[in-house]
Amino acid sequence: MTAAPRDLRDLLAEACYRARLGLTSYGWDKMPEYAREDQRRLADSAIRWLKDQGVDLVRTGEDMPPLPPPSSKVIYRRPLHDGVSYRQVRKGKGETWELVREADGKEAVEMSFTLAEAQREGNMVLADEPDARKIEGLGRKLAACLEIYRTGAEGLGDG
Repeated sequence: MTAAPRDLRDLLAEACYRARLGLTSYGWDKMPEYAREDQRRLADSAIRWLKDQGVDLVRTGEDMPPLPPPSSKVIYRRPLHDGVSYRQVRKGKGETWELVREADGKEAVEMSFTLAEAQREGNMVLADEPDARKIEGLGRKLAACLEIYRTGAEGLGDG
């Protein structure tokens, strides 16, 4: 009995990982699941970009439909230092993005923001405006923006 073919999303995620780091002893099968999921989100970004360019990712030699576009609005999910909680960056409604903390099966939105708001506040930091120091959670907000742009998710639709 042959094993089922691996999911295309997983294959693209591993290809992105290998392209960035090369063949290492820390291979895909040795990565923790949250790290593989992070690579899958990068693959989602590549799939969205390819789709925008008119390219569908399909498995050859099999009668399978094209891979559907990524449906998750979560673009980042990693464990926190406490070892029991996770932080998400996800697309909210309209132009809004959310920072979410997961703990004990519950989610709490820690912060909602727009990219325009974060850009304005980031410009305050670059201009050394004293009021920038008073903006609560600005470091997390700007770090979330880095992930949004790194994964090419700035154009995602409503959550």
